[in-house]
Amino acid sequence: MRIAYDATTLVPPYSGVQVAVEGAARALARELGEDLTVVVPRSYRLPCGEATVLHAPISGRSRVARIAWEQLQLPRAARAQHADLLHAPAYVMP
Repeated sequence: MRIAYDATTLVPPYSGVQVAVEGAARALARELGEDLTVVVPRSYRLPCGEATVLHAPISGRSRVARIAWEQLQLPRAARAQHADLLHAPAYVMP
């Protein structure tokens, strides 16, 4: 099973939500390896071992742009990665 994980909220300064999102992304990457795609803002560098890291074409600083991208483009990106499951842990899910 391929899983896409939405980590587009990873923009400093971190709150508890971002700490949890990043921790979960790293843990999922260790467990799932190449069966995981982690979606991050374009400027973010998240080492995820064998997992695929997909850089969303958003900075993450604009909440409106992030939510619009999550609603309109994230589902397409997940399908393009052949994801069976899309996990969006922070606030908004398409």
